[in-house]
Amino acid sequence: MSASDQLKSDIDELVPDMVALRRDLHEHPELAFEEVRTSGIVAQRLHSLGLQVQAGVAQTGVVGLLRGGASQPGAKTIAIRADMDALPIHELNEIDYRSTVDGKMHACGHDGHTSIALAVAALLSKRQAELTGNVKFLFQPAEEGRGQTNGKRRSHGGRRWCDRPAPHEQLPCGSRRRTCWRGLCQC
Repeated sequence: MSASDQLKSDIDELVPDMVALRRDLHEHPELAFEEVRTSGIVAQRLHSLGLQVQAGVAQTGVVGLLRGGASQPGAKTIAIRADMDALPIHELNEIDYRSTVDGKMHACGHDGHTSIALAVAALLSKRQAELTGNVKFLFQPAEEGRGQTNGKRRSHGGRRWCDRPAPHEQLPCGSRRRTCWRGLCQC
């Protein structure tokens, strides 16, 4: 089997667990700095993959370090970041895995980000002996912040929330998923 076929096969094996974890996290959303259950799951999974784990970073954040087996002293380190917090929004979706916590929802995809980053950690840990550098997995709490500033959503990394009041459940642009990137807003 070619290396790319093996990689695809390894990814395909991870998909069912990744989907199941995403749905579990979606059912149990936690707001900024309340990600205790989520960070516990993340830390446990990183430990089970053999990563060095630091929990309680920025209160409820987790950092996992995968050291490349083929790395030399001074090897480069890259970072993969995932956010973990939910939003204070009542979920209206009628799905099997809808939020079980009234007034809290993963409306921004952080449940997916966390699941994907853990799948990448699993994938790379299987190839640890081949890695010539290190990988740091950063699971960030409170990416959504704690509320608003002057009635406007805060800016986070290149993405900014629209300045207009959102008519639907305090979401950006009045949409469930639409956000603005680097000032290019479709409100």
